[in-house]
Amino acid sequence: TAISAPPTPTHRVFVALSKSDVVGFAATAPGADEDLDPEADAELLALHVDPTALRQGHGSRLMHAVADHARDDGFARLVMGSVSTQVTHHALCPVVIVPGNRAG
Repeated sequence: TAISAPPTPTHRVFVALSKSDVVGFAATAPGADEDLDPEADAELLALHVDPTALRQGHGSRLMHAVADHARDDGFARLVMGSVSTQVTHHALCPVVIVPGNRAG
């Protein structure tokens, strides 16, 4: 499976635990969109925190782990696609969504 045998060493899944319960996860991979550089851009593919576990810091810890690992893996940027709307709902700080330049 993709978790036990990821396509590359920089495909990652992060899990948030509360005691022994899984309360959230995030997934990242090298950027795959045509406007991204897979050597320089990491992409946040998923971010989810169980609604019963919101406002307990799980999302923040997941995002810190994602950013730390992206940096350690040598990525210059961490980008979010459609997941960015979910992030705005759970963020404790302002989030600015900047649309990419898409050729129409």
